[in-house]
Amino acid sequence: MRSKVAYNLLWILGAASIALGGILFLFVGRQLAFPLLGLGIFYLAWPILVFPIRVKRDYKKQTQLMGPRVLTTSEAGIRFKGDNFESETQRSLFGKMRETKQVFMLYVGDRSFEMLPKRAFSPSEQEEFRELVSQHLPNK
Repeated sequence: MRSKVAYNLLWILGAASIALGGILFLFVGRQLAFPLLGLGIFYLAWPILVFPIRVKRDYKKQTQLMGPRVLTTSEAGIRFKGDNFESETQRSLFGKMRETKQVFMLYVGDRSFEMLPKRAFSPSEQEEFRELVSQHLPNK
């Protein structure tokens, strides 16, 4: 929740800074407008450019989580097993699921999730997995 507020706040501050900078540019002068325009561009660029770079960098630092792993799903939850780790998450902890072209993301918090690559599933297993997860997610 806190990350969504911060993300939205950056967009609002960016738009407001650019709008105010534009008004100042038109009616007062360039000297006052440029700092606000620059600040607005910074606020808008942060979530688009910087945040994804930070996420990639943080992921690459966690080499122990890379490599082949075995995924097991059941009514009880999801289990990952790799060379260096073993993880099991109860299905009741998942609050929502997000799906992209390449992955399923099962959220246990605003920024904490289990990422399941779709390439690990056949097309019929993907549909079965969607149904299994949707039965256990809280209704919102």
